[in-house]
Amino acid sequence: MAPDVLLGRLFRLFGRMVWFFPIQGAASGTRRNLPAPRRPAARALGGLRSALPVPAGGMPVERVGEIVEFYGRDVMLLLGGSLYLAGERLGDRTREFVEAVAAAVPEGTR
Repeated sequence: MAPDVLLGRLFRLFGRMVWFFPIQGAASGTRRNLPAPRRPAARALGGLRSALPVPAGGMPVERVGEIVEFYGRDVMLLLGGSLYLAGERLGDRTREFVEAVAAAVPEGTR
């Protein structure tokens, strides 16, 4: 089945509200590794709202600003692995993540 049909239509009909997708080589810092914003789940589908994009797969905290700029503020950031790798610095790294999100999203739009 075509991904646009499965991810963008069928799963939404079943109630799916988020659209997880891997970003291959996300840590490399190249935009060519970022799928087109909000595709295919952003398309209108009857009365259903669009699904929230969730790019994932090796994104470091340092790329939060780029990801938010590329996808817009309506994006769910999945950085579990890069936070987990912080080990004993987990608290510090989590704080850096929160600060990066706050810096990436303008005050009036939060």
